[in-house]
Amino acid sequence: MRRQQRWIGRAILVGLTMLFTLVPFSRDEPAIIGWPTLAEAQQAGGNAPPVDLKDPAVIQEGAALYSGNCTFYCHGKEGRVGRGPKLRGREFDKDVLFNVLADGRGMMPGFKTRLNDEQIWKLVAYIFSLSDAKD
Repeated sequence: MRRQQRWIGRAILVGLTMLFTLVPFSRDEPAIIGWPTLAEAQQAGGNAPPVDLKDPAVIQEGAALYSGNCTFYCHGKEGRVGRGPKLRGREFDKDVLFNVLADGRGMMPGFKTRLNDEQIWKLVAYIFSLSDAKD
């Protein structure tokens, strides 16, 4: 009985943590705490990526990298919700997304020690391709 109560308490704590971490309170607030809003990211500008983010071959390579690095624990297959936020049907700024993938943010680890910049940009291309996806 006591074991069951602890499990329920932990489940509630995890749920509330995810709710307050991942859900924006208004359109002007970021969807993930610690990330800039879309308007802030657009004002910041950025650099041109070394790959064409709309090239189907680049997106396919990004999908393979995503499958090998992002679906085990955090994000669901095809960008669906997992322990991390859903990536499908969302808009991201390319530079912010690159920096988050490279350096990590919050509980998300950075990948710059495992992937080179071009590979991270391919991940960006794949995640961008999910923005029009419907569940």
